[in-house]
Amino acid sequence: MNMHTLLMGGALAVLAGHASDHDIASPSTQYGAHPVLPAPQQYLVPPMRVPPGVGWSDGKTPAVPAGLQIQAFATGLRTSPHGLCPAKRRCAGC
Repeated sequence: MNMHTLLMGGALAVLAGHASDHDIASPSTQYGAHPVLPAPQQYLVPPMRVPPGVGWSDGKTPAVPAGLQIQAFATGLRTSPHGLCPAKRRCAGC
């Protein structure tokens, strides 16, 4: 690695650490006629929290209201640290 790569990586790590937001209001105060919302803030990279994906168990589907139906449209995919991989393809980390 060259010095430029190390400096850019260090700068990115500092920015990512700065973007984390730990002061979250209770969800019960964020809805209704007069919600208490935080003041808007400007971020270079907005903080995001993405929950992990959870698949369906074999042969089971989520419950839906009467009169509706649900079916899988993308099966045979595996997850890896690098994203989704087709089941028949060898991916790094699969």
